[in-house]
Amino acid sequence: MSDLILYIEDNDNNAKIIELILKRAGYSVLIAKDGDEGIQLIEKHKPVLIICDFHLPGMLKGFDVVKMIRETPHIAETPFLMLTADSSSATYPKSMEYGADAYLNKPVTPDQLIENVTTLLRVH
Repeated sequence: MSDLILYIEDNDNNAKIIELILKRAGYSVLIAKDGDEGIQLIEKHKPVLIICDFHLPGMLKGFDVVKMIRETPHIAETPFLMLTADSSSATYPKSMEYGADAYLNKPVTPDQLIENVTTLLRVH
């Protein structure tokens, strides 16, 4: 059984690309379309890593998701990678302030993504 990664992403094309990169690297992948679905899948499947877009539809944005995870004891230590196309100066500090372990801007190369995933899994 390969390690399970959850990717929370509302854009279908982005989700498919990242899913393909991760699967080619040997990971199993679940996709959630918004923060609410993401939280439900985290509770149900306990992924080894969460990758999340910063901007999500609905009430929970990426920083809300990571904040909720960090406040929930049984999943608080799950590594969290914020992956976003938003390159504004506020997204990085806000992501890290709320508990993200790493941050990448889209577009991301397969090598960048897998390097970050591998590092996060190794240190956690």
